[in-house]
Amino acid sequence: MVQGSVLQSDTSTYFDYATGSNTVPAAVASGDGTGSNGNNEAVYGQDFARGPANITSAGGLSPYGIMGLGGNVREWEETSYIQNNSSGSSVRGIRGGNWSVSSLSLSSSTRNDFNPAFEDLSIGFRVASLSSSAAAVREPGSFAVLTLLGITGAAYRKRKRK
Repeated sequence: MVQGSVLQSDTSTYFDYATGSNTVPAAVASGDGTGSNGNNEAVYGQDFARGPANITSAGGLSPYGIMGLGGNVREWEETSYIQNNSSGSSVRGIRGGNWSVSSLSLSSSTRNDFNPAFEDLSIGFRVASLSSSAAAVREPGSFAVLTLLGITGAAYRKRKRK
């Protein structure tokens, strides 16, 4: 159910895709769910050199009002791949596909596993809040994230050379 520009959650229904649909989302380079496919769009199937879309235009909203859950960047899961948290170094799961993959990676049931030390620009994470206020936790823009990652990477390389 749509209320304003935020979808209200329907916790009694399972969908194949994070956009709240059992139909493959339309591939878009960027969008906010207001295109011809409504909320059933995701950022995928793009040229790898293009990079991810800004989080404010990363496809349609999920039934919970969250943008970019399917496509744009794959996301680390908190739990280990075998669904427990017994060790911080355990292999972790990732979900969601990214901007350069096919629609096969977007299904909610698709998971991959990676070592938590693995680095890849197509994998990210989402900061979440239990607050009911949409303004409680603002997502950083792509420029801020890339700047922070660049500074961190430069500091790591400088330290490693010593």
